[in-house]
Amino acid sequence: MSCPVILGAEDFRELLLAEVVLGFGGRHRLQKIRPAADSNLRTDLGEAIRRQRSVLEISQDELARRAGLHRTYISDLERAARNPSVGSIQKIARALQVPIAKLFEIAGGSPRSK
Repeated sequence: MSCPVILGAEDFRELLLAEVVLGFGGRHRLQKIRPAADSNLRTDLGEAIRRQRSVLEISQDELARRAGLHRTYISDLERAARNPSVGSIQKIARALQVPIAKLFEIAGGSPRSK
């Protein structure tokens, strides 16, 4: 059973901003989000995590350590094999030293290689 994540006012504001900017349905898990037909938010978010991790020049192991998550979970997110919870996104954004809204902004604007 996972522990509930308590969002601070700043984190909550960022999540609301991400919802307004990207048009989320206000659900608590990304699997409930219905992105535009030509976009796959889960894939784009995974790419944004990988991209920001590369900017910091850290490994998946190091990101997992900083975020308090398992390395295979980070790997699964980067490969779009899992749907992250809001709490996991919060932890990853902090570990990547970016606001949550910025992580979604990167995801929303990242071109995918086909």
